Amino acid sequence: MSMRGYRHDKFEQMREDAVTRILDAAYELFASNGYAGTTIQMIAKKAGLVPSGIYHYYTGKEDLLEAVLNREISAMDRTITVGLQRYFIGKGVGEFLDYMMESVCTNADRVTLICYLVRYRECIPEHCNSKLQLLRHFSEVLHDYIQSDEEMEQAWEILTDFCACAVFYSVTRHRDIFERQVSKIKERYSGITFHSTRL
Repeated sequence: MSMRGYRHDKFEQMREDAVTRILDAAYELFASNGYAGTTIQMIAKKAGLVPSGIYHYYTGKEDLLEAVLNREISAMDRTITVGLQRYFIGKGVGEFLDYMMESVCTNADRVTLICYLVRYRECIPEHCNSKLQLLRHFSEVLHDYIQSDEEMEQAWEILTDFCACAVFYSVTRHRDIFERQVSKIKERYSGITFHSTRL
């Protein structure tokens, strides 16, 4: 590798590291303090940068919130897609819900952040509000896997019931209650297997 190529790779690595640190810091602070209660100075301090270091990558707090939301919603999409592909279609509701429950417990801060932003949506930029319509978004994802209207209606009920439990868990962090709630959903929909798919 040439010296020029090495420098370019080193620069890209430093850039990626800085962006990751900024997004991680913003994510944690937005989740704990909310959007309105978080400043660029706070994010910079947590990321180990000066404020101008953040403005090198983002135009301001609004741009940063959008980047955080894009990252977190993409991660949720990957989780639900894996769950649908591996468990929901053909294997049954129980395994899918176990997988989703573990994902929520592992990433509870992500759910907390989304819930906080939904609750105080009047404080965040208007164009970011559309990204918080997650149930509508997840409905669109389900349509990629489920063809019949009857199965779609059942899948939608399961997902909305689960999301309500996930929201409760993100606020209380009572895993035992979360597990009991998910068990009730599993009982309610036991015996249902989804087979129709458009893939």
